[in-house]
Amino acid sequence: MTAIKTYNYLTMTKHKISLLPEAQEILKDLKKWRRHFHQNPEIGLDVPDTADYIRQVLNENQIEILEGAPGHTVIGFLKGVDSLHSLGLRADMDALPIEEKTGLPYASHRENTMHACGHDAHMAMLLGAAVLLRQKQKTLPQDTYFIFQPGEEDPGGALPIMESGILKPLKGIFALHMDPHQSCGIGGVNREKAMASTDCFYIKLIGRGGHAALPHQSVDPIAMAAQVINSLQFIVSRLIDPVEPAVLTLGSINGGDRPNVIPDFVTLSGTIRTFSEDLRLQIQQEIRRTLDMYCTRYGATYDLEIVPGYPPVINTPRMCDFILETSRIMGDALVVNEMKQPRMAGEDFSYYLQEIPGAFYWLGCRNDEKECIFPLHHSKFNLDEDVLPLGASLHCLCALNFHQS
Repeated sequence: MTAIKTYNYLTMTKHKISLLPEAQEILKDLKKWRRHFHQNPEIGLDVPDTADYIRQVLNENQIEILEGAPGHTVIGFLKGVDSLHSLGLRADMDALPIEEKTGLPYASHRENTMHACGHDAHMAMLLGAAVLLRQKQKTLPQDTYFIFQPGEEDPGGALPIMESGILKPLKGIFALHMDPHQSCGIGGVNREKAMASTDCFYIKLIGRGGHAALPHQSVDPIAMAAQVINSLQFIVSRLIDPVEPAVLTLGSINGGDRPNVIPDFVTLSGTIRTFSEDLRLQIQQEIRRTLDMYCTRYGATYDLEIVPGYPPVINTPRMCDFILETSRIMGDALVVNEMKQPRMAGEDFSYYLQEIPGAFYWLGCRNDEKECIFPLHHSKFNLDEDVLPLGASLHCLCALNFHQS
């Protein structure tokens, strides 16, 4: 039997000193960058002002910007000692179509646009890491890429970056995300399943409209929709192994506009969340079987469109071990724990992990005393800015301690 070789990353490196003091020295800059992004949010893949500001900061700090990145993607680059084991650190750039209600002095200047998911902090922390690592470039073990990615929320900027080939040299990649459920100074990482796939479905139940007083002369899509909705809920609760994480949620239903008229059709839409390709296909098949059954019974027809979303985020176990071990350098300032339960939300970081070993992890940003208590995607979401030097430090430590097994 061949022995499995294991690595203790922290015994393979000389970089065992926390960079938190250095990160705290640039806290003023971290806040300035984060608040600039917060005041000037942009949505989707179209983030020109955000990209320009990032380029400005990188240029001011003499950090190379790679050519060939798609769209408004910005990739900073620091040459290290080794070019064979390059590392990527990623931050997302886009905001959400939400009207901000925080009342902050640096609240969004743009109507119905808000950084309600912490991407403003992600960018600030990655800029901070780039600036700090530029000062230590002579001891940087490997080439390091600072990936500022648009369109994470929708429609997804990670896939075009991967398809461009610009990240082919990478042997590892990491990303962090704000977590308002955990206090500032606490983090977490899943060793494998981290976030779910995000497929959507759209159903049109087509009946035959008529007078509400003569239902027997019509094919009522509203009554049928009620039965379809109930039956769809049985897919997860009764047809899927209960130890397999899965979600099927209906998010919209529309049909009819008068109380005394049976409409011709009803539309439904929803989402499917799983961690398994087989399970994704099984749920899609069960949706079709449900629709076939009711439409055959009542003489109706249907249209079904299933729109594939992001694949599940599946972390590389050894890279999660690396995050856990590296975070220990920071002592009590940041405690990162292994998370036992995955989250059913989605993230297009999954596209990187399909080809590059890596890990997606969480940093707590909650602080009840500062009223940083609202969840992600909430109009009053805010974060404890004390997390900024913590995230910047951990990014740096990942770069300074990274080794490919």
